[in-house]
Amino acid sequence: PAAVSDATAAFKSLVEEASLLGLDPHRLAVGGDSAGANLATVVCDVMRHETRAPVYQLLVYPVTDVSREHDSYDLFPDHYLLTSEAMRWFIHHYVRQDEERLDPRVSPLLAESLKGVAPACVVIAGFDPLRDEGLAYAKKLEADGVSVDLHKHTGLFHGFFTLGNVLPPAEEAVRRAADSVRRAFDAVRPQDRAGPASVLEGEPTP
Repeated sequence: PAAVSDATAAFKSLVEEASLLGLDPHRLAVGGDSAGANLATVVCDVMRHETRAPVYQLLVYPVTDVSREHDSYDLFPDHYLLTSEAMRWFIHHYVRQDEERLDPRVSPLLAESLKGVAPACVVIAGFDPLRDEGLAYAKKLEADGVSVDLHKHTGLFHGFFTLGNVLPPAEEAVRRAADSVRRAFDAVRPQDRAGPASVLEGEPTP
């Protein structure tokens, strides 16, 4: 999908124009929720061997495997903002052919290895069709030697990340995620720092 190329090009552009934008190319992270988190994982995969790769990824209830429906599709099919049927509709309009669902640029959980990608904060909602694939991705990251800060919010639902002004638990979840990103930036060696930190946000699922 074109979104993969767009997201990667956007990150590369930030790196190239960092000095003009007042950014530190050594301290750039990618992140997003749902579909945006999917793109963030792909950017980290594509860029992992580049000199200026993302130093962190914030993945909020990410889409990581459209090759099949995990158990949480059946457990939480509706009533929790994002429905399983809506996900089927999104996926159908994102990929043109069924075999594309197996492409790691679409289903990053299917990557042969994630070794070398940026450390991650993975945020999971308890009532979410995407819950299980998000947990599976966090597990694969750890298995491939990638540091993971896993936040499981069992009482929240897909989409909560934008509801901090309404739901106190959501506000706390956002704060925890922000703290995780801040710690990642702080961990960058002082001699590598050249400016303020920045976060590139992915596009959320409609």
